[in-house]
Amino acid sequence: MKRLVCILLLASFMLSASDWGDPLFLADEPIVYGHDRFTSRISELSEHRAPLGLVLSGGSARAFSHIGVLEYLESIGIVPDFIVSNSMGSIVGLLYGAGFSPDQIFRLISGFAGNDLFSLVLPIQGGLLDASGFLSLIALGAGDLRVEDLHIPVLVLSEDLKTKRPVYISEGDFIQVMKASYALPVYFNPVRYQDHLLIDGGITNLVPIAAGKSYADALIVSTAFYQNPNLNLRNPLTVLNVAIDIGKTRQGIVEMKENEHILIRSDVEHFSFMDFDQIEAIRLAGFDSAEQQIDLEEFPLKYSVSSGDMGVTEELMFLREQYEQRISEIPTRISQHGEIPRKDAVFRLRPVLELYGQPSSRLYLRDEAAAVLSAELFYQSFRTGIFGGGMWDFTKGDIYAAAGAEASLFLGPFLSIHTGVQYHAESRIYGYGTAEGYFQAAPGLRLHAGGGIETQQDWISKAGLTLVTGWTGLQAELPWNLMVSKEAGGQLRDFSETHLFGEAGLNWGIVPEISLEQRLLWKYGLDGSQVPLYSRDDIRTTGVSPDDRMTVHTFRGVYHIKQFRPSFGEIIILKDVHAGVYGELGFYDVTAWSAGITAGARLSLIGLEELSFRVELGYDSSRQSAGLFFTLNP
Repeated sequence: MKRLVCILLLASFMLSASDWGDPLFLADEPIVYGHDRFTSRISELSEHRAPLGLVLSGGSARAFSHIGVLEYLESIGIVPDFIVSNSMGSIVGLLYGAGFSPDQIFRLISGFAGNDLFSLVLPIQGGLLDASGFLSLIALGAGDLRVEDLHIPVLVLSEDLKTKRPVYISEGDFIQVMKASYALPVYFNPVRYQDHLLIDGGITNLVPIAAGKSYADALIVSTAFYQNPNLNLRNPLTVLNVAIDIGKTRQGIVEMKENEHILIRSDVEHFSFMDFDQIEAIRLAGFDSAEQQIDLEEFPLKYSVSSGDMGVTEELMFLREQYEQRISEIPTRISQHGEIPRKDAVFRLRPVLELYGQPSSRLYLRDEAAAVLSAELFYQSFRTGIFGGGMWDFTKGDIYAAAGAEASLFLGPFLSIHTGVQYHAESRIYGYGTAEGYFQAAPGLRLHAGGGIETQQDWISKAGLTLVTGWTGLQAELPWNLMVSKEAGGQLRDFSETHLFGEAGLNWGIVPEISLEQRLLWKYGLDGSQVPLYSRDDIRTTGVSPDDRMTVHTFRGVYHIKQFRPSFGEIIILKDVHAGVYGELGFYDVTAWSAGITAGARLSLIGLEELSFRVELGYDSSRQSAGLFFTLNP
């Protein structure tokens, strides 16, 4: 009877609104896709009892607290009959509706580390972030799904930029609907669905309880509000974020007051809206909040439901076994360089700031910083692009214009091939080609080998240099937070000078706050020629010109300030801030040493795109003066 009254009232309102003869007065009326199938599925799942719904709020990174909430609900035998969600709560809701276990959702989302999940781009399509990497990762785990066929019916709420009306979706391509669900304005591109251009539904209502109440009286609501008391409300970016948050939070509170429900207010309100590296802590907070706030005695009596027929079924267990197989195969589909094969062709135009000549680079002849605009095309495991902009040469101190092209092919985790050419305005041309293969010999033990060729030529002076390099090595994760790496290889310069090199490293996390790093670098001129030094060698005793051999031992001990995460408007965040001391002892034809202080951090842009940097200031005996060193790694 209650539903019939609601339907009659809604029909009456629609008739009265249409009397205005102006589409603007329909702005508060939702456009619904898949309503009939959604309601029939709910009836099928709750045939002998009252249906139980679950509302998952938005909240950006904080919405991953819903993973912990779902874990707790399953532990007491509760699986909802349907889910209503918006914003990033829909990522969890759609995956859970598809049949993933809470733990599988967590591992799928957090198990892959890499900047390629989200990349900063020029907003030529309305958003600052390209999410094709993240969506392709989800597709690897979920496969080809449609929302109307999910194990648990899911209703996703979005907003249409064209009609200014809410759009309720329970049918369509799984990835497309997920993409629309979290399309936060400015950050992500609006998404085309039917004739609409959709954005994140959480922009108007963070907790859509009324939509859930239209399908069931029994409702569990999981929230992830934002009530951080430490915000700088004089920062213009923070003011903008909080101003947007006021309206959507207020509407959610209104619906919470007007509708009876079981509330789980997750204790995550102090986390930043882009704290994606804190998913583990956010998940645990969701579980603890659900455990503390659900009254196991009151719940079944209040809603006339029993957990006995609402738990994980055999059909759901079978689905999870299939997803487990897909999740286990993901590492073999993703390259060790962090590249995710794109489901569809992706074009992006993005600014790139890159520092070559760093320890992580496999290119030896590049000693420059680049600030360029890059146009890139991705398809499956192939990437290509062209770029143009400015370069700063470290060795000469020159600033010049440059343009070039690059291409990469990622053949699963085992082999990656990179090639490129770059033209400098000073009539210099640089080209390279590298190939590297990986082999996971055992858990925690990875072997790798590769080789490359680089050439740098000056068209005016006719001077040039060609370098052929080959290497092989291993990385091993040992007990007690020990990481060991070893590498050896050889170089052929201009096809006349032959050099051998070797490197060993040891990283030890003594406790979470303190880590020790040791590195041993060795070079030898096989034909008696002088061994070369490169920027990527990361050496502090820079005043020595080695003869035909050199050995350098570097030590660093640092303290990690785990709780110190300063930010600017929560857009630029400093993570893993650390400081300590370093020392270096170099054996060339003479003995030299260097010692000083070191400090660094990970700089995160919108919590997604990250760079690691380190600054060191110390005394260098080879120069008999102090030196300042800066290292940047993507």
